[in-house]
Amino acid sequence: MRRSRLLTCSAYLAATAALCACASSSSSSSSSPTSTSSSCQYASDTVVAENPVVQVGTHRIATEKTLPLACDTTLTVARSGTAQATFGSQGLCELQPYQNQPASMISRDPRGDLLTLRTGQLACSVPGPFNLPAEVVNCPNGTVAARQAQWYEFCAPGQAFTVTVRLGAVRMTGSNGEFREVKSGHAVAYFSTGAFSPVAYRLPPEILRVFRLQAAALNLG
Repeated sequence: MRRSRLLTCSAYLAATAALCACASSSSSSSSSPTSTSSSCQYASDTVVAENPVVQVGTHRIATEKTLPLACDTTLTVARSGTAQATFGSQGLCELQPYQNQPASMISRDPRGDLLTLRTGQLACSVPGPFNLPAEVVNCPNGTVAARQAQWYEFCAPGQAFTVTVRLGAVRMTGSNGEFREVKSGHAVAYFSTGAFSPVAYRLPPEILRVFRLQAAALNLG
């Protein structure tokens, strides 16, 4: 599995980014992180549920309750849920279901990266510039690396992942090592065959709302 180097962003969760979505068939409307790590150096990572609750282990926490997000935590968002994650000062991401399917991600996977996105849709904002770009593993057939950028991505059947860039530029890298630079106002799909293809630039209204909040929190243009 291709691993990614994590983002750097501001600390407050008001402008979060959608992380990773899993293709499990959960029927509940909660978001549920399950940690598999006993030692995590990223002590300031957090997660909060907008709709309707977050579940950590066996504990269900009310909406808007901020919870620690340990390394190697599997975060699952049901069909009607939304989870916001803050990775210390490295990045803000919001995870949402895509096409009515539950979403899932693994935090700090691999260690030092932000997350692995399995399925679902994710909106991320990253401040910068930094010495190392922020990276996210996708679907899990490639990576996205960015500095001082906002981008939206989702996993869909037939397309390993699609990336739409609102601000700045990102580098998409496929599982075969090939890459494409995607600039603001453009969108590119990466297919399981290893091919890249430009697609129509489109950002759903709910994703634009997330980006506005994130931009305000991070002072992004």
